[in-house]
Amino acid sequence: MAVGYACAPARWFWHLLGNGLVLWWTGATVEQEHGPVTLLKVLVGGAIVGALTWYLSGLGGSQNGALIGISAGVYALMLVALLDKLDHQITLLLFFFLPVTLKIRWLLIVVSLFTVLGWAFSEFPGRHDWPGWKAAWTDTSPTRPTSAA
Repeated sequence: MAVGYACAPARWFWHLLGNGLVLWWTGATVEQEHGPVTLLKVLVGGAIVGALTWYLSGLGGSQNGALIGISAGVYALMLVALLDKLDHQITLLLFFFLPVTLKIRWLLIVVSLFTVLGWAFSEFPGRHDWPGWKAAWTDTSPTRPTSAA
């Protein structure tokens, strides 16, 4: 499942374009600084962790659910490429015309917060109402009666 998840093309053009650009920019940095073997390990490892997170969180729905993309692998490459450069500064064009200079540390914090909060608030609410949704695990521990002492 993880191989199909990582190798299938994305459904949305902009998502595919964004993944391709980040892979190109950060992949070149990781390959140059850490070597091609590390690049492959991080990309595949990130894709596998993303697939496991998707499956174990219950977001996969039924066991026949489909998952495509390599966003988690690309995100892992971005983290590896930028974690060595936390104090470097970068200038971004906010809304394509307003230059904003900030440290990479803050860029990673903001992007990570958006990723985690976006995932939590867009994926979890109402998921249990979907037909075919099945949690990866259920709490089967017996309840203990309380003593009225």
